[in-house]
Amino acid sequence: MNVTRYTNGSATVILTGDLEAFARAALVQATNGAIHVIEAAAEEVRAAAEEVWYRQVDRETGQSGALAVVTTVDEARGEVRVTVGSTDPRKDKRGRPAVAFIHRPRALSTVVVQITEGEYKSRGGTSAATVFHARFDDPHAGIKAGLYYRKKGNPDASDGKVLLQELIRKPMRAKIKVVLPELGRAVTARGTHGR
Repeated sequence: MNVTRYTNGSATVILTGDLEAFARAALVQATNGAIHVIEAAAEEVRAAAEEVWYRQVDRETGQSGALAVVTTVDEARGEVRVTVGSTDPRKDKRGRPAVAFIHRPRALSTVVVQITEGEYKSRGGTSAATVFHARFDDPHAGIKAGLYYRKKGNPDASDGKVLLQELIRKPMRAKIKVVLPELGRAVTARGTHGR
């Protein structure tokens, strides 16, 4: 998914239809096609990140892992930015994107598995921290009151690193280094032809 937007100060407009086509044609001409190089690199990063995003987290919201390449024409700053980000509109209490704080499970992460009452009773001497009878619902953990559960190590336990940093920012920096010579040629060609 690709999005083109125009921003000036606090005002932002998502461009569509003929206006987007006009803006994109102007961008391509102004950058001598370099915008295509950056957007193609960003699309590769987006596709790779989206493919593994939910394989690295405990639960899926259906929002944070939907990623887009966003090309922003910033009038106030006089710049064009190409970024990869989540389409998740949620914000935290301070107005920061919720997706920025999604991380892989930590090394000591645990998950709960539902067990039968018989299994619960057979583990009578087991610590209550490992096997328990749920008294309250906990939708976040997938626990329902009245059922029996046991905790076990999370099979997806990892390093706890933030997905945005690991799956988008680091790969994007590496990708830019790879396409830098091609970008340089486009910029040099633009200067040489005096357009």
